[in-house]
Amino acid sequence: AVVSTQSTGKEAEDELPEDWESRSLKYLTSDNFVSYVTTPERAVLVMVHKESCPHCVKMKPIWEDLAEKYKEHPTLKVAELKSSNVAQIKDLTVQKVPTILFYPTQTGSDLSTAVEYEGDRTLKGVEEFIFTQLSKNKDEL
Repeated sequence: AVVSTQSTGKEAEDELPEDWESRSLKYLTSDNFVSYVTTPERAVLVMVHKESCPHCVKMKPIWEDLAEKYKEHPTLKVAELKSSNVAQIKDLTVQKVPTILFYPTQTGSDLSTAVEYEGDRTLKGVEEFIFTQLSKNKDEL
């Protein structure tokens, strides 16, 4: 699915749940996205999705499994961002959904350091990507 970065004015305001940070799967919005993915002591794997996208719906249980599996990891956090937030985030470009982005530790405020995952949309495929990215960045595996 292609994501429009133009607002139709029809999207409901995406509210941040109070418990978003305590969840295994971190919930990001335009309000907390930049500060969360650019915090130096963590690497963040984000799936940008749209609830009406069949590919996103298929990917959601895999994403929840990843979040649960890595919830105790010292540096890696797994997060989701609804595509309706993309237009409000400066320097974030998403052409299709689902888009999976890895933000390494020590990124500062530069969103261009993200690495987009282009592999198989499977648990094994994404885990291999995580392992490769964490190894490159010398984060704990």
